[in-house]
Amino acid sequence: MSRLVPNPLGDMLQPLQRVEAAIARLAGEIAPVGRIPDVHDELRDVNDNLRAILAELRELRGAG
Repeated sequence: MSRLVPNPLGDMLQPLQRVEAAIARLAGEIAPVGRIPDVHDELRDVNDNLRAILAELRELRGAG
């Protein structure tokens, strides 16, 4: 049934809701990407600690 009064905003509402839902799903999927800098910092700390341990082990090995 055709409308007596056109409603262009109403016609756009459903496609906009689908786009919003797609954006929300995508945001949920890529959320872990935001943790990459934190993971990088943690890995840097682990590497620094491992380097310090390696240096100590080499020193102990050389002294023995």
